[in-house]
Amino acid sequence: MSRFTKILVLLLLCNTFTYSQIKIGDDVSTIDDASILELESTSKVLVLTRMTNEQMLGLAPLPGGMVFNTDTNCIHSYNGTNWISLCNDGIDIEVAQQQSVITASEGQTEFTTPVAIDDSDKIEVYRNGVRIDFTTVDTNTIRLESEITCYQNDRIRIVQIL
Repeated sequence: MSRFTKILVLLLLCNTFTYSQIKIGDDVSTIDDASILELESTSKVLVLTRMTNEQMLGLAPLPGGMVFNTDTNCIHSYNGTNWISLCNDGIDIEVAQQQSVITASEGQTEFTTPVAIDDSDKIEVYRNGVRIDFTTVDTNTIRLESEITCYQNDRIRIVQIL
């Protein structure tokens, strides 16, 4: 076989592996054409990621992300802006929150909250995904604790539970 033929065969084989479907469960021989992933079992369950309310609110995943909230004992789905509870007798209810994401400038320590502050215990602040401490300056401003330094382009996310 020539070198060209070997390369052509190799390229054709690689191309056949670019599309795949996965089925996990009792009957792995059948999978729906529209499925990328199928889970099927009569004796096992899918366990979602489990986290507290604080951990859940610290995330901003892609829309459709789901978690089991261990504080509310409920599954929540992220709609791109807020976490939606899938409990309450099948009626979707929103976790009442407002959030803003701010790109910090070098040395910035004060940030404006999404809504007026009525209880600072209902605010969580994250710098690059890590929860940080703050103090309240006025009804719409928080100041990061003195040991916290923001660098250029740090991502500050303020979540207010309403």
